[in-house]
Amino acid sequence: MQRRASAEPARETRTRLIAAAASIISDRGDSAATSRAITEHAGENLASVTYYFGSKKRLLAEAHAHIAGQLIQPVVETLSSDRPPLERMLTAASQLHQLLEAERGQVVGYTQALAAAARDAESGDALRDLHRQLGQVLTDDIHIQQDASALPAWVEPDAMANLIIALVNGVAVTSVVSGPEEFDAARVGIQFAALLTGARNAD
Repeated sequence: MQRRASAEPARETRTRLIAAAASIISDRGDSAATSRAITEHAGENLASVTYYFGSKKRLLAEAHAHIAGQLIQPVVETLSSDRPPLERMLTAASQLHQLLEAERGQVVGYTQALAAAARDAESGDALRDLHRQLGQVLTDDIHIQQDASALPAWVEPDAMANLIIALVNGVAVTSVVSGPEEFDAARVGIQFAALLTGARNAD
């Protein structure tokens, strides 16, 4: 592909390179995301990786954050909305289920981001920031549901928020390993909700 006009704002070029890297990671994994493959996909020259990011490692860290954000940010926005608390939770769960069903490559990319976070400090920092953001929204929402007697008093909001994030990560990994035919993410979510409801009724 031809390099796009050099007068185009740097932000758009950076965004295009990040999106290209994220697409390759989701389709073929980290090992396929070479500088040449990324720049060809983005329509940029090979030097643009170093020019805009300093290194390919930094570009991949931002691509991992981009992939994770595509999964996490819609959930954060739903949980931060003005909908009733229970409706927020159910809508967020539905969003995750639809993503697991329809956006297979994005889920694979997310598992790549999780793996990269364990190996690379920059990728890890970006993913931890997203998880902290989601964790805070979940914690606040759990407090609201407890005040409305929708959740039992013994639930620790911080711990439950971390458990939900761990469940989401586990569901993503398991759905990739097992495949959608063998792993029903919707049933897992329903079972988890039933556990909480049963615990509330037994409280």
